[in-house]
Amino acid sequence: MTKKLLFTLVFLSLALVVSVLVFNYGGLTKSVEVVWSEPVQITKGIEVNSVQFFIDGRLLFVSNDGILMANADGTDMRTLFYYEGVRRANISPDGEKIVFDNDFDIFIANPDGSELEPIANGLDIFEFAVSFTPDGKAITFVTIDDVKSTYGIWKMDPDGGNKINLILSNDLIFRHPRQSPDGRRISYFSTGKGKKPNIWVMDKNGKNSVTLTNPDVDVASRQASWSPDGKKLVYSSKKSGDFDIWTMDTDGGNKTQVTSVPGDETKPVWSPNGKSITFICSNCRDTAGSDLYIISRK
Repeated sequence: MTKKLLFTLVFLSLALVVSVLVFNYGGLTKSVEVVWSEPVQITKGIEVNSVQFFIDGRLLFVSNDGILMANADGTDMRTLFYYEGVRRANISPDGEKIVFDNDFDIFIANPDGSELEPIANGLDIFEFAVSFTPDGKAITFVTIDDVKSTYGIWKMDPDGGNKINLILSNDLIFRHPRQSPDGRRISYFSTGKGKKPNIWVMDKNGKNSVTLTNPDVDVASRQASWSPDGKKLVYSSKKSGDFDIWTMDTDGGNKTQVTSVPGDETKPVWSPNGKSITFICSNCRDTAGSDLYIISRK
């Protein structure tokens, strides 16, 4: 075998395992990381609003039917409890408590809905976008103060005590705070001043905010969640037209598109073992509504 032939064979072999596939969809060229499987639909017609993994790999999600759980493939789906107007829910790391909001107030309950009580319901203040910290000792959330015209990210104890403001602004609106697995940083996205949503990270005390996506570019990026090892963020971006799922390093580098389903793919979350990502897809594959999809590492 000649050196030239050997080189050609090696090159072709590498091309078969390259991690990015470029194809044309609707006249728009997109790059998609092919270490992930094709998206698989796991719910149909239930209007999902938010999703999160239990530590054992089951799914917790919110729909018009209430707060539900299911296996990662959508089997054994059942309603845990119903609360009118609930928008987002988050399970504690030990699986013992669910915190949720209805765009106005924050509540905590047992997984069956018992012992439900409000833990943040300030007058003239909207409190929402709740999430347990990885150690389960605190809850992060965002606020809109109509009286003071301020927007903030806060944390508090699970019983509603010890509320601490991390970041406050009169101009930027904050959403989707998520603490890193090691507890040292918090990701979030913000919008304001006529700019599209962009993803930021800050120290756990609210200091040293750094943008990971470009606020000067007219592209919306939002709803980042951490990989279990804390080395990656998965997020939703309109960089290729519709909202698609992307990953990036936690310093903003190595941005890679991983889905390209017709429709808008949003609110991605990584599975506890890091082998799959679940997200909400709206009006995807000619199906009306918002349903759950999952991709898995090949």
